[in-house]
Amino acid sequence: MNSIKGYDKLMKQLDSISNLDELAIKKVSAQVVLEEMKDRTPVDTGELLESEHLEITDKDVSIVADAPHAIFVEYGTVKQQAQPFMRPALEYSETEVLRAMKQEVESQLKEILA
Repeated sequence: MNSIKGYDKLMKQLDSISNLDELAIKKVSAQVVLEEMKDRTPVDTGELLESEHLEITDKDVSIVADAPHAIFVEYGTVKQQAQPFMRPALEYSETEVLRAMKQEVESQLKEILA
């Protein structure tokens, strides 16, 4: 099939697409949610807000709020009304996450196909 003009180049480019940096795509997506979460976090002492960050491993990215009281703020207790900030951030930023993912993939593809 290599008699078709551009075939070899196209096959090489398609092979390169499998080398997209998935971790980078996850990072930009998680960063969008983290920023929204920080905007929605109720602040008393600032401990909860300061505890919010991304945890990045070789293959995954997690959005974390590791203040001891984070779960109680998110879900409430018998004595404290819930003040959700994580779930609403995720739901609200869905469109922006998809936009950030698309932009990162396009950027990577431009580099690969250049």
